[in-house]
This record gives sequence, C-alpha cells and structure tokens, in this order.
Amino acid sequence: MPQRDKILVVSRNPRLAQVRRRVLEKAGFEVLAAADSQTVRTTCAKNNLRLVVVGYSVLPADKRRVWAEVRQHCDIPVLELHEKSEPELMAPAFFCECPVPEDLLEDVMPVLERLH
Repeated sequence: MPQRDKILVVSRNPRLAQVRRRVLEKAGFEVLAAADSQTVRTTCAKNNLRLVVVGYSVLPADKRRVWAEVRQHCDIPVLELHEKSEPELMAPAFFCECPVPEDLLEDVMPVLERLH
C-alpha cells in the first residue's frame, strides 16, 4: 500500500483544525495537528511531511515562528490561510483566502503538484 502524503495543520482553534483534518483525510492525506511552533519542531523532526497549513487563528508572531521552525527542521512548503487581510508569512510560502473548508483542497493540491 503506498504511503499517503502527510500534511501538518497548525491552528489554535481545535474545531477548525478538525474540519480541515476531515477535508484533507477524505482526499486521501494523512493529517497531523499542531497548536504551536514547539509542536511543529517535534512533528517535523519525526515525520516525513509534504506540507504545513497554517490557519488564520494563529497569531502573526506565532505564524512567523511556525514558518521559521519549518524552514529549519523540514524545509517544505507552508500554506498560510488568511481572512481578507494581508498574509503574515515571509517568502517562500503560499497564501490563500479559504473561507469555506472544502475550498482548502483547491489551494492544497496545486502546491503539492508543484513538488512532484
């Protein structure tokens, strides 16, 4: 059985993280969750992740810490979700406004396709 791509969802809102998890798992991904940059560091070190999705509930300073941890420990793409505001992360990162959970796949798939 082929290994599924792993995606890390970072969110301070457990309900939103669970909705995103369901959407991504339904599409065939293995989904891990984190609520802070320390968890990101540990998760990156122990897993072969393909993408990190940072939710809009994460505070700007925490987003920058998450981005820095990803760059340092696993160097994979970061997709920042945001609500009608300017993205917070520094390049290289991908940005999308994703008000409907099901739209998340429309933003995740092109990022992963660029990696193959």
